[in-house]
Amino acid sequence: MKFVKLLYLVLVLMFIAAGCKEKLSEPTKSLHQAAKEGDIDQVRLHISQGADINTGDAQQSTPLHYSVEKGQNDLVQLLIDKGAALDSKDKFGFTALRIAAKNGHQSIVEMLIDKCANINAKDSSGSTPLHWAILRENNEITKLLVKSGALLNVATKN
Repeated sequence: MKFVKLLYLVLVLMFIAAGCKEKLSEPTKSLHQAAKEGDIDQVRLHISQGADINTGDAQQSTPLHYSVEKGQNDLVQLLIDKGAALDSKDKFGFTALRIAAKNGHQSIVEMLIDKCANINAKDSSGSTPLHWAILRENNEITKLLVKSGALLNVATKN
């Protein structure tokens, strides 16, 4: 009987140790690289370890910028849910909404508008998300931005 109890205790300790080992695993790539690749598991791991999801890289791009650029809807939603700064700008003044509008990611444009991203934010050339939707001839995103209150009379620097 003592042997069975001892065996049970050893098994319980092994399971606990295995669970702890899994929780202590380290990310295998940087947060920004994981976002670029759409690796949501790696991003989650960084977040669980306290990573600042609003830190910019050398280009001042955040994980949100990269996930929006690649059209990673689930990752964008995760970052928004975890408090990503919607209106942060990279070194060119690009916001997540501007990137989504330029790249034709309508569902992400909708997500960002729903979360109150600045619809009229200007990049370094003075262009807004609406300018980019029009330049890319994306009628659906153009309509969505106008319906959501995008200013129609914003002049660019050029």
